[in-house]
Amino acid sequence: MMNKRIYNILQLLLEQSEPLTVDQIASKLKVSNKTIRNDLKQAQELCTPYHVVISKKTGTGVELLGNINDQLSLKRLVEQKLGAYMEYSLAARRIFLSLRLLNADEPCVASQLSKELYTSKATIHKDIRSIRPAFQTNKLDIVSCEQGFYVKGKERHIRDTIFDFMHRDNAYYKLSSLLLNPNRDTLDNEFIFPSMDYRGIDFKTVFQIARRHGKNVFSDLSFQRTQALLLRIFINVIRVMEGHSIELSKEFISQMEGLEYYEDAKRIYDALAEEYGITFDELEIQYLRTHINSTLVAPLKEKQDIFQTYAKEFTYCLIQSWKQKLKYPFDKDKKLFDNLLAHCRPAMIRFQHAIPIENPLLQTIKFQFKNTFNITKQCCKELSIQFNVEISEDEIGFLALHLANALDRNKRPLNTLLVSDNGLGVNELLIERINTLVPYIIVNRCVDILEVADVSLKDFDLILCTSDTLYIEDTPTVFIGSILNESDIIRLNRIGYKYYKEINNPIIKIQNSK
Repeated sequence: MMNKRIYNILQLLLEQSEPLTVDQIASKLKVSNKTIRNDLKQAQELCTPYHVVISKKTGTGVELLGNINDQLSLKRLVEQKLGAYMEYSLAARRIFLSLRLLNADEPCVASQLSKELYTSKATIHKDIRSIRPAFQTNKLDIVSCEQGFYVKGKERHIRDTIFDFMHRDNAYYKLSSLLLNPNRDTLDNEFIFPSMDYRGIDFKTVFQIARRHGKNVFSDLSFQRTQALLLRIFINVIRVMEGHSIELSKEFISQMEGLEYYEDAKRIYDALAEEYGITFDELEIQYLRTHINSTLVAPLKEKQDIFQTYAKEFTYCLIQSWKQKLKYPFDKDKKLFDNLLAHCRPAMIRFQHAIPIENPLLQTIKFQFKNTFNITKQCCKELSIQFNVEISEDEIGFLALHLANALDRNKRPLNTLLVSDNGLGVNELLIERINTLVPYIIVNRCVDILEVADVSLKDFDLILCTSDTLYIEDTPTVFIGSILNESDIIRLNRIGYKYYKEINNPIIKIQNSK
């Protein structure tokens, strides 16, 4: 049995672009020179099946000789063996298994999968049963045959599912590091996704070429969407390199007519074709063009394409649904319509072609805008039937933010009456501090405590009073000090925000009226 040190030696050699001396290897692994020389003999046994040779030259050092693909295969074995000291979690194991099946060019054998994942064949069979529903959701089947397991389905759905599982993998964050730190080489020789034979440098190369030749596409994209689109491009590249061509229906292609970014997609692919010696046919260009348009918010055109027409209809229906459910005149809000329409045009492409999008703020939206999200979810459930599309929670989260934004634009501060037993100078100071330090409140009138009986209180949302001897019915009242201290400010902000939400949120108004 090979000990861990053998794999450590190979890992060092695989990561170096220059030969290492035996002394250098011994120093790094804290063993003797003689031990390393003996270990290198065993290491060659591991290298031979991969057609890799350990070359030892006096005065030069030790290095690995062999073509890049063979060295990649060896590197993957080494990393798997060194990773054996860490157990895969259930979720990580199933993501690994899914990506292995999706990227395999021939059936995967359960015994080999069990070795790669350090688990039993029975567990592999159980895991495959558990991931089948996710594949079926994406219109794919995992087929069992005498040779093993393989994935059956349209190429477009395979690519979507590869993207989905790569996005779920914990390794996805490493792609962020590649994008944010392009000059660092710490990930260049690492297999980013353990189940795929692609190193950091492979991702980095595709990313850099795509961004350099697609400046018009990436200049206005957020970081998350840039990363997602680049991953899409990477998946397209490796699938074409492996001989898997995209197929699109005539209906799909006809819907692309009039969409922007054809030349940008072609320019990106021309550069990648030159780098890798492959060819991207017209369907591949149209496919990338679709993903670009589903990601970017493009200016609306005078001559409408089919998705702009759908987007206008969807936007109108959603606003009407919000208006009906919340009894609020959203149809008078032009900014809401314009912003929502700009969002819905690429969204309609995603809806029509089941292109997923990540909403990194989804859980925050669900928590912070719970009612807004739930109302939007109800509306989208009805509209999904009307437009015959599926709308994910990620998409609903984005739409809910437009509703929250519209509600915020129409919010007003609490119309507040100050009832005081102080003189003019103290009152003016108090009003100034309240209006400056408590954003939810604006004091529009101040009356002496003896005159409050003559004032109509129904016109005010809140009453502030400097004397706790006064009793007022029906209108919320808060007692404060004559000189607003820190605890008063904190209390006013807390209480003020509570009433501010109630008077400005039509959802709460509806709930309170029931």
